[in-house]
Amino acid sequence: EPNGEGEGYRSTERATDSIPFGVEALDSALPEGGLLQGAIHEVISEAPPHAITTILARNALLNRSHNCKKLGCWIGEDSWPAAQFLRAVMGGTERRLPQKNLIEQCHFISSLQHNKKSDQDSIFWSALSTLSAPGVAIVIAKIPNLSLQMSKRLALAAKRGNTLGILIREPSSAQRQSVAQSRWFINPIRSPSSHPRYELELLKMKGPQPSRYTWQLELVNDYATISLSIPSKLVDRSCNLPTEGGRE
Repeated sequence: EPNGEGEGYRSTERATDSIPFGVEALDSALPEGGLLQGAIHEVISEAPPHAITTILARNALLNRSHNCKKLGCWIGEDSWPAAQFLRAVMGGTERRLPQKNLIEQCHFISSLQHNKKSDQDSIFWSALSTLSAPGVAIVIAKIPNLSLQMSKRLALAAKRGNTLGILIREPSSAQRQSVAQSRWFINPIRSPSSHPRYELELLKMKGPQPSRYTWQLELVNDYATISLSIPSKLVDRSCNLPTEGGRE
């Protein structure tokens, strides 16, 4: 059940230079209160991290600092969430009336290339152009063999467009250099309930450091919204844990 840590839509509808996860215990630990806009952030996961990236996309589209409706762009089929989950998160069903219907602001760009090298080049150039576009709030793309030079170009494009860039990467590329503002590892873990759980670890962050580096998150569907939450038992235990002092 929701325990108050997953804030859903209300906590994310605010003017900010960062995009929150919508989990108070996580966002309050980060220096910027979320993921900094105008920068690229890497998400490393063996399984597709669509649950977390799609919720981040929703929060980016709801950001009040935008003066007009902006788009969320998923580039390359490997970055696309399942259609049913996308509709649920973005408010595309009648049972989620408290939420805004953001489906029309979601755009999906497919690569039609016939080999891996051409496919990666196509995704890279699409990401480069959309990150710098003024009408885009967030770009999510999977670029398997991202080089340091490629990451520099993507970072400059994100800064130019003040866009949130999420780059999905595989564990085999975790040690490769990049200029990403932050790098995260997402690991699905066993859940004692019907709600999926994930361990989220911050591997690196530029600038001021957070008060902690690891969190366990639960994906909660309360029939009004789908949101991320800290499992209630972990919230109770965290009252007795220190919140500062580096990586736990």
